[in-house]
Amino acid sequence: MPYQTAGSVILKFPGHENNNAYYRELDISRAVALTRYTVNGVTYTRETFSSFVDNVIIMHITASKKGAVNFDLSYTKPASFKVSAKNNVLVMEAKGANHEGVEAKIIYQTHSAVKTNEGKVSFTDSTLSVSGATVATIYISIGTNFIDYKTVGADYEKKQRVTFRQR
Repeated sequence: MPYQTAGSVILKFPGHENNNAYYRELDISRAVALTRYTVNGVTYTRETFSSFVDNVIIMHITASKKGAVNFDLSYTKPASFKVSAKNNVLVMEAKGANHEGVEAKIIYQTHSAVKTNEGKVSFTDSTLSVSGATVATIYISIGTNFIDYKTVGADYEKKQRVTFRQR
């Protein structure tokens, strides 16, 4: 089967369309992607990195003004998928696409969770929202039923590392 996208995590920051002093950096020595910009006098910083050992992507978001971090997190994917909120985690479940008459067998879940220093984290059936935080850390993990090139059947839900509860 060909490689296929697991989908995208979409972050929407209301009112950030008109930003300035936009800066991006990739620090290869630390394996950290940095984004910084200003909106209405508030500086927002996002640092993103991954942990191979923990099977997780982490994005740390900060604001220079107390309570200024507000965003919605959702998923998108070219093929069909289901989204639900379970135990303070937004979960996207999907299956690979069939290819040249071969039925897809890979099933996977993407889990996203957020820890904040303050503010509120809320969920709908398709969105995770953060409001009134100064610091928010997003954790994203994907687990599949893949075992090896000829075997599927692993418990993709248990492969997830994003299983903490919001404080």
